[in-house]
Amino acid sequence: MMMDLYIQAVERGKRSDSGFQSSTHKHATRELGKNFPEVAHCITNKKVKSKLSQGFKRDYDAFLALKNASGFGWDDITGVATASAEVWDCYLVSHPYARQFWGSPFPEFHKLDLIFGDIRATGENARSISQQGLQLNANLNTPGEAQPGDHTNPAPRFASPTAYLSQSHSKKDAIADAVDGLVGFLQTSRNQSEHFHAEEASQHEALSAFKIFRSDIIGQIFTSIREKDLRLGWLHQQIDEMNN
Repeated sequence: MMMDLYIQAVERGKRSDSGFQSSTHKHATRELGKNFPEVAHCITNKKVKSKLSQGFKRDYDAFLALKNASGFGWDDITGVATASAEVWDCYLVSHPYARQFWGSPFPEFHKLDLIFGDIRATGENARSISQQGLQLNANLNTPGEAQPGDHTNPAPRFASPTAYLSQSHSKKDAIADAVDGLVGFLQTSRNQSEHFHAEEASQHEALSAFKIFRSDIIGQIFTSIREKDLRLGWLHQQIDEMNN
């Protein structure tokens, strides 16, 4: 949950090149206390900041260096850094802290990358994560204005299904338009990175996938898999795990 709170802060533009504002740490401390009242007295602003800067940041920096080191590969699905035993042995001589990642998945990397990843964009590209790709169509269809097959008003594009739902006027309307939101998300992903398009999924699969893609991290993993068959296989596996 702590990672999610800081990701939300990044999306709201609360992180600068120098780090997070003090108000962000205080907000995270309050929210953690609310959600874990039994240990709220132990959750202090100082401990939260320490966990972020000395715990999460240390793990992120260590894994990022490992991921980019010569001789290492990267499995997007499992979050495992791959290399031969010889490469590992050589690397660990000078980077002993990285031993924890040998053969072990580190799925938190995707979230930590959102929190600590470099901010290099300027101008129009410096918008927050939520704002990027989340330009709502001003002419969003209302009942009676557009019929199926009417392409005069292009479907709006969304950064993710989660962002789409957050912009809906009501929960009822959001549920009714959920499939269309997922289609827009998947089609946008395909246009940008030659990824899977929504027509390849049945309506039932789309509804199930929509539930999965409520996690932006899952969406990022999905769109990062370039091999179509592998991508579809991974999606079906996630749907099966969710339904079991």
